[in-house]
Amino acid sequence: MEIINRRSFLKTLLLGGTACCFSCLAVDNGFSLEVLNYESLYASLYPKTDQEEAFLKDIVEKIDKKAIPVKIVVASYRYAMKKRKSERIVYFAKSLSILCDRAGIKVKFLPLK
Repeated sequence: MEIINRRSFLKTLLLGGTACCFSCLAVDNGFSLEVLNYESLYASLYPKTDQEEAFLKDIVEKIDKKAIPVKIVVASYRYAMKKRKSERIVYFAKSLSILCDRAGIKVKFLPLK
């Protein structure tokens, strides 16, 4: 039986875990599309009002029409997932708006309260 030292074990674990994480995402230009369907956004961002639900539907439509780059939406999603559950949708909307402005993309979003 081969004895594995700690460094090689951790290296294998990290590389394997990273590959496993990225392999579970559908890849389109290097970014996830599975995460960006309406059901998963609704389940993870916790919209409270009908207006917030309409906002998520609007975002998914704009992703399908390629009006918003997937990279920007994924970055906003990941940022929002680090926040408290009750505030995720607000952080998602605000960061998405800021990133679109920085990229020079003119997209009108539904106003959130």
